Amino acid sequence: MISAIKRLEQHLQLLETRYKDRLRKGAFGAPVEITEEMQDQAYASLMAPQPSLSTSFLPAPTPLLPRLPEPIVKRLGTALEVIEKEETPKWAPILQQIQANGGFKDLEISVVNKMVFAMSASQRSRHSDDIISMLKESGVSPNTFTYDLLMMANADIGNVEKVQALFNQLKEAPLIPNVRIYAHLLKAYSHTRDVAAASAAFQEMHELGIKPNLIVYTSLIRTCINREELHTAWQIFDLIKYRSTETAPDVTTFSLMIHACSMRGEAEKALDLFRYMTEIRKLEPDAAAYSALIHACAVRKDYFLDAWKFAIEMRNKGLKVNRRVLNFLLQSCGRSGDLTRARLLLRLMMSSGGDEYQPDELSFQHLFRAYAASKLRLSQSPPPEPLFVGPNPGTDLNHVELNRLPFLQDTRLPSKRAILTEAKQLLRYLMHYRPGFYSTRILNAYMDVCLTQHGYHELRRVFRENFAPVAEQPHDPEDDYPPTDPNEEDELDESPTKEDTAGYDEDNDWSESDVRKPPKNIYTFEIALEYSYKQKALRFARHVWTERMRFCESQAYWDILQPIRKRLDFTAEKLMMETLAKAGALHEALQRLEILQYEYNWKPGDLKVLYDKAREREDMDALRTLRRILRLDERRW
Repeated sequence: MISAIKRLEQHLQLLETRYKDRLRKGAFGAPVEITEEMQDQAYASLMAPQPSLSTSFLPAPTPLLPRLPEPIVKRLGTALEVIEKEETPKWAPILQQIQANGGFKDLEISVVNKMVFAMSASQRSRHSDDIISMLKESGVSPNTFTYDLLMMANADIGNVEKVQALFNQLKEAPLIPNVRIYAHLLKAYSHTRDVAAASAAFQEMHELGIKPNLIVYTSLIRTCINREELHTAWQIFDLIKYRSTETAPDVTTFSLMIHACSMRGEAEKALDLFRYMTEIRKLEPDAAAYSALIHACAVRKDYFLDAWKFAIEMRNKGLKVNRRVLNFLLQSCGRSGDLTRARLLLRLMMSSGGDEYQPDELSFQHLFRAYAASKLRLSQSPPPEPLFVGPNPGTDLNHVELNRLPFLQDTRLPSKRAILTEAKQLLRYLMHYRPGFYSTRILNAYMDVCLTQHGYHELRRVFRENFAPVAEQPHDPEDDYPPTDPNEEDELDESPTKEDTAGYDEDNDWSESDVRKPPKNIYTFEIALEYSYKQKALRFARHVWTERMRFCESQAYWDILQPIRKRLDFTAEKLMMETLAKAGALHEALQRLEILQYEYNWKPGDLKVLYDKAREREDMDALRTLRRILRLDERRW
């Protein structure tokens, strides 16, 4: 398959170039300048209440009983009354009654399949083993369609072990798997990001002469995206885009690729893909497509207005703006530093009344990101008075839960002190009222607030006290930086400065004895090292590095995908060497660089801090070492 993709690459690139040229020459006019007034108008439009869409035209759901075949109905026994009374009955007592009344004995497999088809996907997956067991006891052999129905239900929820077990049973029957069977298998592998298993299944299909369909290709793409092998995902997408009408991408496939764009911050590419889907392919975007596009815009602060614009368009088309989409809008506020809207949107989510709109852990995480990114743009005009788009727009904002929210009274927070105060109070609120949301990601986001808003003492305190200790693991002492110099300043015991403690009530400090402490993850150490570099906190940096080396021996570290792990390791090494150089330990930094010179592809920009420090000290030996490692001659840098 890959060889065929490579043969098409040049042709596909030519087609893509022509398409983009046509878009540039088409209806796109001069670029529009995004003003604050336009942002406020977009926000007000989205939040304005809309009349609820009438659902009277929708057909009533078909009751379960008429969908069951007559031979099954005769064996329901007392379960018949349960089915007549309940719209979505549990199948455990129904199957027990069928088993007590002869099971599936003397029934055709087609009759059993009709019963399985009438079950909801969740009930089907829950009782897969029971159905297979009842078939065996009754002497009825399942056919390919039986396994198709059971594998589909389990693949939808990512139950890979069950899907694999059913696939093995099908082959042992022996039955010949069809393209739908392989589609379910590949979909299950996409949940576990198992590219190797997906490739083996695809190769097996080829050997059996089974022609892949769009579901198969989409499952392969999903697996690659979940594994962050985006180049391969784009290769498969480009192949099916021009291969035939049978495998032409549908809205689901386009949604996946737009999501892939969001993973790399490629908002332009996502918009091009969305236009291609709607204008060239004439496909009608669904909620998933809009959600992916809004996400792609939300991760880029220069596409802030576009995220809100497409949310408005989504709502105007009658598609549900759910919590996932609102979280993307919160994320866009975090990226752009629009703290005022983020605070207001979260309050409105809490006032919606229904659980479907209530903020989750990710909502609060994005709010913390907005605290961190806020630039205190006090010249902005006040935001419009918005109304929520949720099910109960008239809910009283003075709800008891809202009264517990630690927001200050100011519409706009006027200073870093106010931001730090409210962020700390919000963290305490989560600890006491939403302990399930009190997690590593929340603490990392809070540390980001402390880093950007100058709450340095608080950052060190959180790193030391709020996380669970990293488990002691044996590690190679050579991985550590040299022991701490006794002459180095002890930042760990440094008293908080006036700026550090501004806005905090030290007499009302947190009571954390009953709160579960989340573990540190690899990003926790990166934030702590960024602080160390920023403040030349070398002693603290050594403390962080020692803990990070312990973390690198844990299973959590090795569970990180290898490309991500290597990128974060490089960033950590770079930050530590820059901290050493900035704090006056240049030669120690160069010693570490000598060890790592072949481990990473060092570029001049990566070592600029070391180079500037060497020039400042007129250290010719250090300059020669840097030039040698970077393979530069005397005239270049």
